[in-house]
Amino acid sequence: MAKKTFCDLCGKEIPSTSRVFDISVFDEKRDRTISEREACGRCVTRVHRALNFLARQAPRVTAVLLLVALTWSAAGARPFYKDKKFWLGLAVDSAAMAADYKTSQDLFARGGTELNPIFGSRRPGSGRMVAIGLPLTAAVAFVGHRIGESKHSKLWWIPSALDGGDHVVLAIHNGQVCPAGARCR
Repeated sequence: MAKKTFCDLCGKEIPSTSRVFDISVFDEKRDRTISEREACGRCVTRVHRALNFLARQAPRVTAVLLLVALTWSAAGARPFYKDKKFWLGLAVDSAAMAADYKTSQDLFARGGTELNPIFGSRRPGSGRMVAIGLPLTAAVAFVGHRIGESKHSKLWWIPSALDGGDHVVLAIHNGQVCPAGARCR
């Protein structure tokens, strides 16, 4: 009887007639493989589509952050997705980010412009802002998770608090630059 093979990404059994794909993350500096996973064809297609989408949105930044998160989660003692501190930091920071991006869109509608060059445009759409900003926010929450696992475990909240505080200050600033009802030049 043949050994059953399961997909490491979705958990479903891979039929013996189907092809098994190996997904690996390779560290070129240390010349070693950091993470290896077996995946079914459907999951490989999903990963490929996701990476292509992210590459179109924010070419290098988003793809690098995604790979860093995948490799660090494989190396950590406790997976980040089971850590309440990670989700708390991500939720607070994401709420502040949403407020910042909403006030930015309102400012653009009044004639204002974006000064942050990472968005690649003077008036980026909300989709572009979220596609670039959300992975950065998740990376900040993940850094907080890693700090929580280290000897400085009581400082886990600092990265999300700094990033979230920055978004709150920018949201307030967006409302004051060109007050509601006024038209910016």
